[in-house]
Amino acid sequence: MQSTNPTFALSSASRLRHHWTDLQPAAWLVAALCLWVPSPVWAEAEVPVATRNVLAAANGGKVLSVTSQLDDEYWRKENLIDGLLASQDRKSNGWASKTFSGDGAGDYPQEIVFAVAGERPRLLTKVVLDAKTPDWPLLGRGAKDVEILVSGETPDGPWNHVAKYSLLNQGGPQTIAFKPTEAKYLMLRLLSNWGSDRMVALGEVEAYEAIMGSGELDQLIS
Repeated sequence: MQSTNPTFALSSASRLRHHWTDLQPAAWLVAALCLWVPSPVWAEAEVPVATRNVLAAANGGKVLSVTSQLDDEYWRKENLIDGLLASQDRKSNGWASKTFSGDGAGDYPQEIVFAVAGERPRLLTKVVLDAKTPDWPLLGRGAKDVEILVSGETPDGPWNHVAKYSLLNQGGPQTIAFKPTEAKYLMLRLLSNWGSDRMVALGEVEAYEAIMGSGELDQLIS
C-alpha cells in the first residue's frame, strides 16, 4: 500500500495557496470589469413595444372593403374589429365569405382591406388573428393560409407584402410579427381554409403600432 508523505502534502497545499493568492487580484479585476463595462447586448436597441390596436373600431379603425360576405347581419365585415368573439346574441359571429360557387378553388383569394386609426401612417409591427366563430372547427371553414400586405398611400395600393402565415384550426389569438412597417392601410388576403367547400371565416383582426424611442426610429430609418 502506498504511503502518504506529510511533507509532500504540505508542500502541495502551500503551492496551491500561493497560486490562488496570485490569481485573486486578476479575478477581482475581471469581476469589476463585468460590472462596469457595458455589455454589447445591453447596448442594443430594445424590441419595439406594441400596445395599441389601431384596427379596433373603438380606436378609429375601419374595414373598408371585402371580396364578399355571407350576410349583412351576423357575418358582416365590421364584426372583425368590434372586439366581440362569436357573440350570436349581439349578432357578431365574425366574418364569413359568401357561399362558394363550386369547390371553393375559384373563390380565392378573399381580400379584406382595413384603414388604421385616423387613416394616417402608423408603424405596424404585428397582426393578431383569432379564428374563433360559432362554427365547429371540424367544419373546416376557418381561415388557414393568409398574407398580410400594407400600403402607405391609398386603399387601392400599391401594396407591399410583409408576412405570410398558416393559422391553426382553433380559436384563440395567433400573432404574426414582422419588422416595423409604416402603413395607412392593411390588406388581409385569405388563400385557403381548413377543407370546407362552403366558405371561409374569421373571428377578429387586430394590428398593433410599434412604440419606439427617437433613437430606435433613427436606426430604423438609416
